[in-house]
Amino acid sequence: MASVVNRYVIFVIVLAATVPNITCNSGAGKERPELVIAAAISLKDVFVDLGREFESLHNVKIIFNFAGSNSLQRQLENGAPADLFASASVAELDALVGQQLILPETRRTFAGNSVVLIGRAPPDGGDFGFDDLADQRISHIALGSGGVPVRIYCEEVLRELGLWNRLSGKYVFGNNARQVLQYVASGEAEAGLVYSTDAQSSPDVRVMQKADLSWHRPIVYPVAVVSDSHSPELSKDFIDFLLSASGRKTLLGHGFALPSEYRGP
Repeated sequence: MASVVNRYVIFVIVLAATVPNITCNSGAGKERPELVIAAAISLKDVFVDLGREFESLHNVKIIFNFAGSNSLQRQLENGAPADLFASASVAELDALVGQQLILPETRRTFAGNSVVLIGRAPPDGGDFGFDDLADQRISHIALGSGGVPVRIYCEEVLRELGLWNRLSGKYVFGNNARQVLQYVASGEAEAGLVYSTDAQSSPDVRVMQKADLSWHRPIVYPVAVVSDSHSPELSKDFIDFLLSASGRKTLLGHGFALPSEYRGP
């Protein structure tokens, strides 16, 4: 009888010792693969939402690097790690393709945008349009700094309207579209030119006038896999997700246009 009891105790001890190993091997403790995405700052809000959905679908961890597209281009040229690059214009991707830092066959255009003139939301801001920017009541006009895509598009608008040189003494420059937005939201500038999607992201500004699409080149957002990506297949899955019905619904919800509406050169 004693030997039977001893064998039973030994069995229980062995079983208890193996249970934790069974749990660990089930995959619950496994680290999720990571996907590093370098994206234009104007994509921040929509990409954060898209990232959450993609993470839940693929059990992956997404790490975002948001900045001006030209800044991200320089980072990638200097070896910064990334799996995907989403730019606010085609020029940055063209340059990286020429340096073989992007896989050109993975390149897709997934969204479009437009330019708007913004001012402070009431009660602080009065009504004005592009034709009023030369008025004395507007002493500061916020724009993106040189080389930032939003600056290129907005400068084209002002040149088309014959205002670029006339307003030269009023310009204050931000590193990217979000900083331009902040200048207007905080009252540091009475007016600013940004993407329409940026304008709708802040309750402290309002759209004064929309720029006609003929006043600037088409604003398109291309995306592609970085040549030295550690997760090229997962990166391609994210691009497919951007172009899916679910991805486009989220993009539209944040005010972006579908690619067919804004065709690049």
